[in-house]
Amino acid sequence: MNKTISQINKLLFQELGQINTEEDFKKLEQLLLAILQYDQRKYKQKYVFDLKVKTKNWPVKFKEIYPNQIFEIYLENIDRFAYGVIVGGNFKENRDDDIIIGYLNHFSSEQLSVDQIFEFIRLKHFLFFANSGLYSIINYRWKFVGSFPSEILNQDELQKLEYSTKFLGKYYKSVGNSVRPILECEIISEEEASHIMNPLGIIGDKEIENILEDYYKSSHTSSFI
Repeated sequence: MNKTISQINKLLFQELGQINTEEDFKKLEQLLLAILQYDQRKYKQKYVFDLKVKTKNWPVKFKEIYPNQIFEIYLENIDRFAYGVIVGGNFKENRDDDIIIGYLNHFSSEQLSVDQIFEFIRLKHFLFFANSGLYSIINYRWKFVGSFPSEILNQDELQKLEYSTKFLGKYYKSVGNSVRPILECEIISEEEASHIMNPLGIIGDKEIENILEDYYKSSHTSSFI
């Protein structure tokens, strides 16, 4: 089904381009109706004689944040696109929930197709996970792409995620809790900390973008498209 939807979407927007105006939506309605009426033998007792696409404006703030949503992050300093995916937390159930975002290990000079993004998520090609991104999501700095169709990380996997930070010359680790107080964290060696990519605490969006840019500049294992 997802493959079929993808193919239809590509064909539609090859014909229509971007949809911005009322006239564009009218063309969309006409095209969809023509498709549905193309072969009347497909219908038995009833047939399609009209079609209306309902629209509404995006809300001023993007507040419905929940798992599987995908966001596109344009990294202006390096002219690349990166992608973040909600893997934990759900504002529909709890407005105070911690939102955990997984950042994909892929940077592209052009926007990735939804199919490409889905494949990278399916393969779990993540650089790191962090409690982050709310300001840029709520204020549309990071563009909403769509939602992955199935669970990405289950609760057991989320509870096994390790987070680390350095504080007053010591390294600390938390397992399963991205905002655990320092005094409750385990002290670890610098070597162990170097293998934990997920930052402890609530990380600002600009800092996330800086981290992604640093990965792009320094990593030889990431995939650059």
